[in-house]
Amino acid sequence: MDEAVDKLRVGLKTVVGRVGRVSPDLLNGVKVEMDGQRRPLGEFATVSVKDGKDLLVTVYDEAYLKAVSQALYASSLNLAPQATSATALRVPVPRADWDKRQQLVRQASELCESARVAVRSSRTKGQKDLKSDIDAKAFSKEEGRSETKRLDTSTKKRTDEVDTIFEQAKKV
Repeated sequence: MDEAVDKLRVGLKTVVGRVGRVSPDLLNGVKVEMDGQRRPLGEFATVSVKDGKDLLVTVYDEAYLKAVSQALYASSLNLAPQATSATALRVPVPRADWDKRQQLVRQASELCESARVAVRSSRTKGQKDLKSDIDAKAFSKEEGRSETKRLDTSTKKRTDEVDTIFEQAKKV
């Protein structure tokens, strides 16, 4: 259950990063193709925030600049990197208009729903495991009921946490 909530937090960073304060996490999903392999941007460059609204991508070697630039253009983030030096790219992150904000809210909603589904499936698996343990006489029915209540409480807590995260994301 914790994994689902953690995955949601990571996923929302990229969505919220398009609306709120610009974050280097926005480029975490960008893959650079080099020598026929697609590898994460972090292997080729560092990303930092410049002026609060632009990202500065500094490549480790001049030879990577073109490949990194192409990867940023090709990403689904709709970015247009601009070379500022032989090893640096300035990436302006456009402000989201109303339509884009609505689209991002829908994406955040889908991420939250998938997290809820993952939490519920963990609960179902836990219930099956408890039932098989009770049937195998690993512990009594009374202990099984208390464990089921703990599982339900944990599920409710994680679902409420997902809802809270979604409400906070919508405010941005």
